[in-house]
Amino acid sequence: MKLRISSYPATALAALAFGLAAPVQASAQESTPSSSQNTADAEMTEMQAMMDDLFTADPLTAEQEARLPEAEKAVALIVPEGIYGEIVGTTMSDIFNRMLGLGGGIPDALLARKLGQPTERIAALDEESKRAVMQIIDPYFAERGERAMAVMVEQVTEMTGVLEPALREGLTRAYAVRFSAQELADINAFFATPSGAHFAAETLPLYTDPQIMAATTKVMPMIIKAMPKMSANIAEALAGLDDPRGLADLDAEEQAELAELIGITAEDLAATMPEEAPDKPKF
Repeated sequence: MKLRISSYPATALAALAFGLAAPVQASAQESTPSSSQNTADAEMTEMQAMMDDLFTADPLTAEQEARLPEAEKAVALIVPEGIYGEIVGTTMSDIFNRMLGLGGGIPDALLARKLGQPTERIAALDEESKRAVMQIIDPYFAERGERAMAVMVEQVTEMTGVLEPALREGLTRAYAVRFSAQELADINAFFATPSGAHFAAETLPLYTDPQIMAATTKVMPMIIKAMPKMSANIAEALAGLDDPRGLADLDAEEQAELAELIGITAEDLAATMPEEAPDKPKF
């Protein structure tokens, strides 16, 4: 299903959840495989392999291994069981309610887009008029959003059951690497106090606090505005470099050499290698 963020705010939230929800959707489709599903699976496998290559971790030393119990003790308080599901459910519900105007006013920009009117014109209406307008153009707007939110929250929360243990394991190993035995003992001693226990419990939820979200959201326009300049700077830095080459860019001798290097015939190479390189820069 193609998401149309501009036509329905629920899909904006769906985009946030997509990375976690997609595996759930994929597993539900396994009983009826299709060519498109097979392609998606192949792309997912390729992406996973690329991520595995990008993010590799060195084995722990014996000294670091010895610190794992103390590291695990600290991490258990920072990432307690169920914390991700709680954060995701609360954050998604809050964002979704704001987008739909549930428990508050309907966003002016939302109505303006639906009506093709200037935002200023909509802003001049009182809340009763805005809701009357929405009732005419989309009577089931709120109910549709609530149903979509319920499904997304349920699926994303389910997927956090997979994410959370992996995060806990990785964080434990990172603590064992980055902190000495004495530092871990000090951290756990602090976490054993009421203030420390509160600090540990709030560490992850703190990053979704409205104060932080509001502050970081303010800089997004500046970041988006800087993107074209960054693209131009990258293009300038890459100037003079030849593009990656596809099959059509290789002469017969190069094709034969390439086929020999990877252990296939030139005919097999010609049948499988894209005519045009799929990763040509597009800056």
